Amino acid sequence: MAVDDKNVYAGIADFKVPKAAILGSTLADLLEIHPEQVAGATPGIYAINLKTGAVAWSVRPQNGDYDAIYSAAVTVTNDVLFAGSLDGTIRAFDLRAGKEGSELWSYYTAVNTTDIQGREGNGGAIDSVGPVIAGNQLLLNTGYSVFNIGGKNPWQGGPGNAIFVFE
Repeated sequence: MAVDDKNVYAGIADFKVPKAAILGSTLADLLEIHPEQVAGATPGIYAINLKTGAVAWSVRPQNGDYDAIYSAAVTVTNDVLFAGSLDGTIRAFDLRAGKEGSELWSYYTAVNTTDIQGREGNGGAIDSVGPVIAGNQLLLNTGYSVFNIGGKNPWQGGPGNAIFVFE
């Protein structure tokens, strides 16, 4: 979660992976474990008013025909909220009065990359730690594979090993 002087912001996943089934599983068993949304899922980004506790606004971005799943921490700075989803997309949302929750930009990280030293890699699912702000840069770790259980699924961008730096 993240907080500013008006709201607390949270990414909601409403997604489950039967992790207890993983313990003691063989590789063949792991391929049969499939992540899924919980019944009545409403994943997205939610802003909760600090004074009233009411939902100030919410957005539910899509990845094609599927909900974007937010299990990574969100980050707020000035008038922008940054949120990364399992599908590998980082989004920036406007927090200015009258524009709350509107998407400013997005970037799909599940792509092949070459780093500044010429090494190849790729981005992927965004999970766990969220975007980090350092001066005028936004640092983003991308490529978590924990949701690849059972093979690729429509909610996640896949495994990878990249850190993206936006300026």
